[in-house]
Amino acid sequence: MKQTVFLFMMVFMGMAYFVQYSMIQHLVDNHVDSSSSEGFPEPTTQQRQLANNYNNRPQSTTVTTTRPQLRNRLLQSEVHTQLQQAMAPIDNLVQPPLGPGTNPDDPSLKPYSTDLRGTDMSLPENRALLENRIVYLITPTYVRQTQVVDLTRVGQTLRLAREAGYHHRLYWIILEDATSCTHRVRQLALETGVPFAHMAIQTPLAVKRRPKAHRGLEQRNAGLDIVEQIGKDGVVYFMDDDNAYHIQLFHELAYTTHVSVFGTGLPGGSAYERCHVDERTGKVDKLLTTWEAPRTFAVDMAGFAFATHHLARNRANGKDMRFNHASKSGYLENDLMLFAARTVPELEPLAANCTRILAWHVKTKGNDLYYNPEPNKERFNLYKGLV
Repeated sequence: MKQTVFLFMMVFMGMAYFVQYSMIQHLVDNHVDSSSSEGFPEPTTQQRQLANNYNNRPQSTTVTTTRPQLRNRLLQSEVHTQLQQAMAPIDNLVQPPLGPGTNPDDPSLKPYSTDLRGTDMSLPENRALLENRIVYLITPTYVRQTQVVDLTRVGQTLRLAREAGYHHRLYWIILEDATSCTHRVRQLALETGVPFAHMAIQTPLAVKRRPKAHRGLEQRNAGLDIVEQIGKDGVVYFMDDDNAYHIQLFHELAYTTHVSVFGTGLPGGSAYERCHVDERTGKVDKLLTTWEAPRTFAVDMAGFAFATHHLARNRANGKDMRFNHASKSGYLENDLMLFAARTVPELEPLAANCTRILAWHVKTKGNDLYYNPEPNKERFNLYKGLV
């Protein structure tokens, strides 16, 4: 009896497999040929361009090496020269001076360029030229358990945005809250292939001790100093390292001609904040936010950008367009934007009229203690030395 049941089950399973194989073969035989456009939508011009940019991207060379060898070689000037040559050139950009206490003879911390001949920050009139503008991305950072994790996420996003053709003239300005530039941050920046400036500026201890002190203010202001020092037309965006960004954002930022705004996800306990656009006029008529303070511009730090000509215009009028410690809590963005705009309808909506979220606040959680699996804890330290 058992043998009969077993034989019946084997025959049934064989028939089932045969039927399944026949159905798959039928689908394959009758599938539309991939070389034919019948049944498939024609790719758009943008999709073709993105594919061409990806196929024509520069190919990197993989070198097998051990961790000590890799660390030593990354600290040699010839390796930095090779990485510099692999980067797409941006005219007249400058690597600013290093922070105090840094050894100027360290070959790994040499500047890339000192050419400051370009001083034109005026806005191009031709719309097509806007795509060629520099997008300055100012990132304050400080040492913590999750610093490498956060900077890796942001840096690889920039690399993807650049290699996928969303915008090719990105310039990353990294400001460390430290006495000198660290090698781990420098290496993370180099690995992205994106042109960058790396500088250390420490927040004064007296400022840190203030109740409700504004974080990252000195670093952001130093980033604005670098933008003015470079003197090339572009767009300024404050890209914090503890946020996540959609690569589409870097394409849209280049079209900022005045002050642009767009939605942000998960800010300050809210699901999102965004602007509202009047469908009749196409202009921003209000800013939707949970915290309804009497601010002219209720905008998150990750939710706006501005054209560099505002820096030059304010400088010409004797004004310093910078963040101010005197700003009330929650008013830091508002007070800076008032240098460039006065009313909400002046703002330019991006991200499909502020209906898409392209930047999110994320919090990478770090534990109070990490156990070190290395037998010699001084030889390898996750918190201090991992790069």
